[in-house]
Amino acid sequence: MGLQVLREFDAPVDHPLVRGALRYLLQTYDPTAEVWPITPPNTDDAPHAPWWTYGEKVTGIWNGSLVNPRVEIIGYLHDVAPPGLPAWVRERLTAAAVAYLDEHLDKIQMFDLLCYNRLINTRALPEDTRAALIAKLTPLVDHLVVKDPAEWEKYTLMPLELVDAPDSPFAGVLGDVIAQNLDFEIARQAADGAWHPKWSWYGLYPDTWPVAEREWASVITLRTLKTLRNFGRLE
Repeated sequence: MGLQVLREFDAPVDHPLVRGALRYLLQTYDPTAEVWPITPPNTDDAPHAPWWTYGEKVTGIWNGSLVNPRVEIIGYLHDVAPPGLPAWVRERLTAAAVAYLDEHLDKIQMFDLLCYNRLINTRALPEDTRAALIAKLTPLVDHLVVKDPAEWEKYTLMPLELVDAPDSPFAGVLGDVIAQNLDFEIARQAADGAWHPKWSWYGLYPDTWPVAEREWASVITLRTLKTLRNFGRLE
């Protein structure tokens, strides 16, 4: 999440936050599995969502971190190369991200698609790689993105989570449903002015969830406002 924000601000490679993020990536990279584990072993030492419980459960849900977060991180490696990580590692992982779709397209789920979308939106990504990924993912976008407004109140992959601006790579695929989703989001704004998460921790850590919910509401609200701005829908 931090790297998403740093990318948005075009933070230079010598910025302390960027340097710290790159150090973290180097420290947590598993060269044997060629992944960044999606959650560390000490996750269970603090309040967390039930799907982040460390061990076999999280490994099974997130498929060994082969897509989430690896594919998204590959994009950041094209943005800023960590000192000490050979360029061939980035190229090998990029090729693996493309090849994964050929072998496991039927396993791609909502968050996997979002990771691939962030990789595609990496400005430094070679154009042939971007084109190959878009071609492979386009049928999946049509399949995974929920187009029925009646289902958007649930925790589903809505069009605007993949398309946040008119020039987004998959804007043409989703067409008129984007305008419907914009109307839906405007109507969903709560009385306090915010947009709140559609999920909860389902009773886990009841003292901490209200804090997490409020923090997530700020993230979702900012993201929604930026999307509305991009489409010219802010009054």
